[in-house]
Amino acid sequence: MPRVIALPPLGVIYAIMYQLLSIDVDGTLLNSQHQLSRSNKQTILSLSALGIPVSLTTGKHYDSIKHLIGELRLFAPQITSGGAVLKDVNGGNIYSARIELAIVRQVAALAKRFEVSLIVLGDYCETLKLFDHDLAYMLANNDPFPRHVNELTHSLQNPTHMMAVAHNRQSLLLEFEQELILQFPQQLETIHSAPYYLDIMPIGVTKGSALGLLAEKLNMNLSQIICMGDGLNDISSFDVCGYSVAMGNAKSKLKAKANYISKSNDESGVAYAIKYLQAKKLLKFSAQNVTHK
Repeated sequence: MPRVIALPPLGVIYAIMYQLLSIDVDGTLLNSQHQLSRSNKQTILSLSALGIPVSLTTGKHYDSIKHLIGELRLFAPQITSGGAVLKDVNGGNIYSARIELAIVRQVAALAKRFEVSLIVLGDYCETLKLFDHDLAYMLANNDPFPRHVNELTHSLQNPTHMMAVAHNRQSLLLEFEQELILQFPQQLETIHSAPYYLDIMPIGVTKGSALGLLAEKLNMNLSQIICMGDGLNDISSFDVCGYSVAMGNAKSKLKAKANYISKSNDESGVAYAIKYLQAKKLLKFSAQNVTHK
């Protein structure tokens, strides 16, 4: 028997088998040009109008998705920074992971030795050293422009995670990752969120762990969440959600875990999957007569 939840946009209660959609951004919601297709936009807007919550679940910083939250009229909490941050739709902080300051400084020194760009993220986005080719690559991915500082000051007030970038230097990034694993086996974990990107997270912090916090916040079960993604950092979400959808362009390891494989992100795979779920009555809803208060 599906649970019945009250959702604010229409003042109507919807009984649905799956109560929330968790959607990755780069490689899933956005196409390879980092654009939102008309079909994906209109399909998600229709869900928002019906009061079905959609949570963007991304490795990006919150500032990078604020425009999407408004454009898609989302009202559910959003998972950002690879699961390190959970924010309400207005940007209010619900949860933030933390990395010890001493560890951040040690990783920064290690990044300097390996000559990889390191960005420390929290309330701020700062870097001690950012190579020009890495900066160009980040901007092409619509990542926020990090402040270049001589000392990590503002970001160290609230460090949630770190990101290493080594454009066209994948072997170097892998060497850097192995050194991190060797030095911080109990404190940090790493995940390749995109080509030439390495997310450095507090141990145990993933998109999947953040989905658990989100489900608890919304008083629902993880089994009532549908996840959509394309990358290795979406595996943790697929491991805990009730139904998983991989894009046609997804990594093979993710496809192997998916309940359904949609079209690619360049073919509006999110919209295609939602229409499939509705046709199969997996995303099933029916209005109940409830007076708006």
